[in-house]
Amino acid sequence: MTLLNLFPVATATFALVLYAVVWTVGLVGTLTIYTRYSASRRNRIPLFPSSQQPWGVSILRPLKGLDPQVEECLESAFRQNYPLFEIILSVATESDPAAKVAKTLIAKYPSVPARLIIGILAQTRTQRFDCGGRRRECGS
Repeated sequence: MTLLNLFPVATATFALVLYAVVWTVGLVGTLTIYTRYSASRRNRIPLFPSSQQPWGVSILRPLKGLDPQVEECLESAFRQNYPLFEIILSVATESDPAAKVAKTLIAKYPSVPARLIIGILAQTRTQRFDCGGRRRECGS
């Protein structure tokens, strides 16, 4: 056999091996996704063991103005399934359009512990350290 006769055979063999590898990776990935995220598996395993109480979580959402889909974004926090959480929404002024959206969502989900804080804290002089370790004052 000459080299020209072996080239098509080697190319076909390489293509067949590559095809088998791609299919194997695809099938393993599909099986992994199915077993990890299937609904039947999610329903069998409790989120927290009954003997362990989860930590409470506070979700802080500072708001200013209306961004696209701000209501849907905030609503996702209200619809989560974590057992113990509170939502704290904050706006600078009551005239901020985001305050109206926040009030609407708080009224829409009365069973979710949520509150709206309105106002800006006065900036005070704070101390911080620069890279050299020297103290300097910030703010006025």
